[in-house]
Amino acid sequence: MPLVLVLGVALALRLAHWVAVRRAPFVGQLAMDSWEYDRWAREIAGGDWLGHARGVFFQAPLYPYLLALLYVVAGPSLDAAYLVQIGLAVAGCYALYRAGRAIASERVGLAAAALAAVYGPFLFYDVQLLKESLAVTVVCFVLWAMAWAAAPEAASGAGVIPAPVVPSGLGLPAGPRTGGPRTGGPRTGGPRTGGPRTVWPRTAWLRTAWPRTEGRWLLVGALLGILALLRENALLVVPFLLMLAWSAAPGWAGGRTAGPLSDAAAAGAGVGGSVVPAVSPRRARWAAGAGRAGALVAGAVLVLAPVVMRNGLVGGDFLPTTFQGGVNFYIGNNPRADGTYRPIVPGKQTPELERREPARIAEQELGRRLGAAEVSRYWLDRALAWARSHPGDFARLTMRKVGLFWSWYEWPDAVDYYDLRGQSPVYRLPLLEFGGVTLLAALGLGFLRGGRARRLAPALVFAGAWMVSTVVFFLFARYRLPAVPALLLLAALPVAGFVEAVEARWRGRRGSSVPGEFGAIRRPAARAVGLGLALAAAFVLPRLASFGPRLDLVHFNRARLAEERGDTALAGQEYEATLAVAPDAFLAWLDLGNLAARRRDWPAALRCYQRAAALEPASDDAESNLGGVNLALGDLAEAGRHLDRALALNTRSMQALQNEALLRLRQGDLAAARDLNRRALEIDPANPAAQRLRARLMGPR
Repeated sequence: MPLVLVLGVALALRLAHWVAVRRAPFVGQLAMDSWEYDRWAREIAGGDWLGHARGVFFQAPLYPYLLALLYVVAGPSLDAAYLVQIGLAVAGCYALYRAGRAIASERVGLAAAALAAVYGPFLFYDVQLLKESLAVTVVCFVLWAMAWAAAPEAASGAGVIPAPVVPSGLGLPAGPRTGGPRTGGPRTGGPRTGGPRTVWPRTAWLRTAWPRTEGRWLLVGALLGILALLRENALLVVPFLLMLAWSAAPGWAGGRTAGPLSDAAAAGAGVGGSVVPAVSPRRARWAAGAGRAGALVAGAVLVLAPVVMRNGLVGGDFLPTTFQGGVNFYIGNNPRADGTYRPIVPGKQTPELERREPARIAEQELGRRLGAAEVSRYWLDRALAWARSHPGDFARLTMRKVGLFWSWYEWPDAVDYYDLRGQSPVYRLPLLEFGGVTLLAALGLGFLRGGRARRLAPALVFAGAWMVSTVVFFLFARYRLPAVPALLLLAALPVAGFVEAVEARWRGRRGSSVPGEFGAIRRPAARAVGLGLALAAAFVLPRLASFGPRLDLVHFNRARLAEERGDTALAGQEYEATLAVAPDAFLAWLDLGNLAARRRDWPAALRCYQRAAALEPASDDAESNLGGVNLALGDLAEAGRHLDRALALNTRSMQALQNEALLRLRQGDLAAARDLNRRALEIDPANPAAQRLRARLMGPR
């Protein structure tokens, strides 16, 4: 299949999907992380390029900064962002083709690109304002760069004993030593009296290797640095790729030097009976490996250095990316963890609260202000303490996360893949799903013969490393997405084998054994049928699983979007639909109570808040809201009990402080009301409700 046709299909499918969903909820109107990226990009485009108000980065910064550049050029257009992502995704398909061609063959490269072109989740994220699409593209280029760096021609001279430098006017021996006796007689330890000495430069390998090998691994490191600024767990992939870079010595075979002078040079062959002080093979091999690994680290450091400096200058902590590592590790490893995302504070999972609440709890527990690195360390230590004290639970949880990583189900975050897929006619086509990728990749492992496993090491190592770097935290389907390009390179092997078998049969090769790219093809017709059935199963079986959308999530997020538009009637209907599917949905009860409170339906609000508090006793929001409703109903004692509980859970709860101040004012305790109002304004000086209360408290009595 010509490459231009593959790329054309990739582009056409993505454009058709964009046209179908560009006005749909969560695409035309943003929610959660997408909304935060848009807001952040607008701040940057408005002139806040350093982000002074944000301190040390909590979310990976590259995507919103690139989005801001686009907004500066084209204005804050979602369509422009999606079209750019589509273009970059097609470029990623091309990079995957080049990676497959470099590590296997032209046919494998085309198969990998074709699979990427029709992979359903790729289309989905290419039209989402999320960093996943760009991360996948970067991974495709990382794989291409690794394949390029590990290619045999990259190491010509790398790790190979260099040719000797002969002083002017002297010649080399006519040929290599044959193993006969020395003609110069045995050495006696005295001064050498033989012929002129051949000079072997001990650093010649560095001058030979650098332009081709270390330079390419420097590029790999730089691309990994870019990936880490999109997905921070990429930093955990670096040690695995360091081992790959260290061992990637195509110029070596079984520990022996390559090239015509390898044996003689390693043995220290001399001229005129003298011994040549050559570089030992082991020493040269270690030096070459260290050079490649050092170049990879240097490339990553060069990319991350500006972020380190920015974090230090703005936030006081010189961190390479963000400070959410410890927080995310705790979310994925604690007594309540189930392998997916569960917020540290129930009901507070918006991007801003995800940043603020872990810091607030850590400071409340330790009784002092903490820097960003200290907050991360606090949560990391708590998670590690739990893992040490409950090793069996930790091991079972880790295995559950491994299972979630390889599950065929696309576990949703804010936007459900299966819901949006149902709104796009493109998905009526038999597109590839993750289950199909895993089936083909598993089949591809059977093709790793005859040195092919070593050639495919970049894909194998990256896929395994990404799985490890993901399961140590927690899982959404989008978090495993960067591993898919590496899996597609494995999946491309049986696809290419099928095409090869069909071609062999089509050309009338009826012999019992026909030479082919993957070894001798015995009975091409049977091989084609077998691989064809496997290929069909990879596309059909995942669809037979009939995964559907999580309706509680879909209805809840649609309710939030309706509320943001001011359509409270529709929002109420969607919250009710959420509770019809999931009666224990804490946030739906809380938000439904908020709608009732805004229309001053206090009895309805009270029922909703009571249900919410029963579901999540640790929610300061539910307790604060109960206090406010009881205050409105005139039950001051009950209001005080709930507000005291809210402030015990969260001493910095603005809503609880505001309601408590109103309660004290109702009770006639003006001094306490003023003190509570002061505390509220210290937390949020611009809060309108707190400012109005201050004016009321400071007015004439």
